[in-house]
Amino acid sequence: MGFNFDIMETEALKKVVDLSEKDIRIERRVYRFFDLKDKLNLKIGEIGSEGDYGVLKDARLTLDTIEDYALLCAVFDYLGTDFDFKAVKRLFEEKPWLKFINSKVVQKKLFNSIEEEIEEAKKILRLQELNRVVELLNNIQNL
Repeated sequence: MGFNFDIMETEALKKVVDLSEKDIRIERRVYRFFDLKDKLNLKIGEIGSEGDYGVLKDARLTLDTIEDYALLCAVFDYLGTDFDFKAVKRLFEEKPWLKFINSKVVQKKLFNSIEEEIEEAKKILRLQELNRVVELLNNIQNL
């Protein structure tokens, strides 16, 4: 949810970057931070909004795709630039259609196995109603 922030010390993030592939994107390095935090004895702080997320629990409030950008533009158009969690929650209660702007976007993930990646691919294919391809993948897996 877009109202949670992970806080990492610069030196700790540098350790992770040094251990990561040079061409890996920054968001992937942040995922690597979580993978390596115990091994490198790194600490993570988190700031989040308190209370009931209500209508926001299934809203995607992040900026990774053009659809995310469109949703955030709508939020800023309605609320301006000075707002808090409660104002965003009220906006989505009043205009529940907003969450459909980027509802088909799937959060990027890292996978530990090809099987996990295939299962995620099938979820994405189902979102696009590509059910015959899902069936084909199921058949291949069952061979």
